[in-house]
Amino acid sequence: GILGMDPEIRNGFSAIRVSFEIDADASREDIEALVAQSQKRSAVFDILTNPTNVAVSVA
Repeated sequence: GILGMDPEIRNGFSAIRVSFEIDADASREDIEALVAQSQKRSAVFDILTNPTNVAVSVA
């Protein structure tokens, strides 16, 4: 893990769960559509759910 005590434990998260409690004058269908649209446009959601190449270098 992150402390380097056990090489079998990964450094990162094994799962991420998100739950929204939205109080709005909108139908559940409209709220779910808004959340779905937010997922499509979120850079953070994208890098967490799609493989992302990471290059590390020393200048």
